[in-house]
Amino acid sequence: MPKAKRTWFVVSGSGTFPYDMLRYDECWPTGDTSELSICSHDPDYIEKREISMCTESSGPTVDRWRSFGWSVSKIESTYNL
Repeated sequence: MPKAKRTWFVVSGSGTFPYDMLRYDECWPTGDTSELSICSHDPDYIEKREISMCTESSGPTVDRWRSFGWSVSKIESTYNL
């Protein structure tokens, strides 16, 4: 049986959150992330925010996040036994 991999990472950006990335990377917000950090629909919202994310897929697609104006950092993976 293959080991399950879980990856945690942080995305940073401003403006409208790229909701399609939740589906694309099969990820979800974690930790102290508030709904307000994600739910800003104002494209002119200039305050940069960091959102902790988690996925059980192959990990974040850094270049695709970048195409939306968001950066990815602090990528850490673990394998469940």
